[in-house]
Amino acid sequence: MTDSTQAGSYGWVRRRWPVLVFWIAMIAGTTYAFAPRHAPAFPPSGVHVNDLLVTGLARQGTRIVAVGELGRILWTDSARGPWHEAQVRNPRGLTFTQVRFVAPDTLVAVGHGALIVRSTDGGETWQEVSYEPQLGDALLGVSGPFAGRLFAYGSFGLLETSTDGGKTWVGGKVDMASAAAEQPAAPVDPNADPFANYQIEDDPSTHHIYGVEPLADGSLLLVGERGLLATSHDAGTTWTTLPPLYAGSFFGMLNPTPGTTLIYGLGGHVYVTADSGATWTQSTLPQPVSIFGGTVARDGRVVLVGAQETVLVSRDGGHTFEQAAQSDRGAFDTVLVGSHCLLAGGVYGVRMEKLAATQGAASTESGS
Repeated sequence: MTDSTQAGSYGWVRRRWPVLVFWIAMIAGTTYAFAPRHAPAFPPSGVHVNDLLVTGLARQGTRIVAVGELGRILWTDSARGPWHEAQVRNPRGLTFTQVRFVAPDTLVAVGHGALIVRSTDGGETWQEVSYEPQLGDALLGVSGPFAGRLFAYGSFGLLETSTDGGKTWVGGKVDMASAAAEQPAAPVDPNADPFANYQIEDDPSTHHIYGVEPLADGSLLLVGERGLLATSHDAGTTWTTLPPLYAGSFFGMLNPTPGTTLIYGLGGHVYVTADSGATWTQSTLPQPVSIFGGTVARDGRVVLVGAQETVLVSRDGGHTFEQAAQSDRGAFDTVLVGSHCLLAGGVYGVRMEKLAATQGAASTESGS
């Protein structure tokens, strides 16, 4: 190679070296980008439940399941989370209203459109078993099994039953008779005010149903709107109404101790019976706040929740209550109780409340 040729080559390199560096960097970067490597370990993903309307909670062992708006179902194995989204086959996006463990790993959830879904793996996956949108009604709760029978109940007297653990459901509108139907009507004074004897026709078979639970004598008690109380002595096939205790709604019931039943509703109306509904005693509450949910702790404490995120606790079987917590927002609709804390679900998702062993206020923590 001549001196002139070498000089030309060196000159070409000097002029082109930025391009060469660029291509080398590009080749190196591409090789690195597509080279196999180990993915970093990320913490398990979770779902925040503070912005979700939660209408139902259920627990079996450490497994907790929550249901709520837009067809959402969440599960966790710790009260502090993380929460995980359940898989619902062919989801309809309809609000669920309540969920219940009906066997160790089997749950049933109910909701709008008379929708019923079932899980056999602790709430991680769900299968639709019944859907009746043509009824135009919502299922508002599920209870049982009582003597092998489950009950799903809801708006305008909707009552369905299952005898195979929630796989299939039958029913429709509740069959309701009045205990006072055979009593003669009171005489009417023809000269009295024509409006004095006017009564709005009230068919209890069309009332919303909010709860079904067993009584001490083996019969079933049903509660609902407009003071609806009814009992059944044939496993829920027919029902007979009882005299109302007040004109407002009852939203649910509990069995605080063997042989006693507690019912709760609007305006702090809470009653206890120890003789299967023959007589009732009104409970004493610190204020007339509406109660929407409740449970009985393992140590016998009765815990009720309701409007203004109120938490009430009774240590005498539900006869008297102390206020454990309250805020100026939202409401709690459902509750689970542990040894020293509770989980309450409502407008602002799931919240954790620390319950003192003795009388005192509760502190609030996030439940997500």
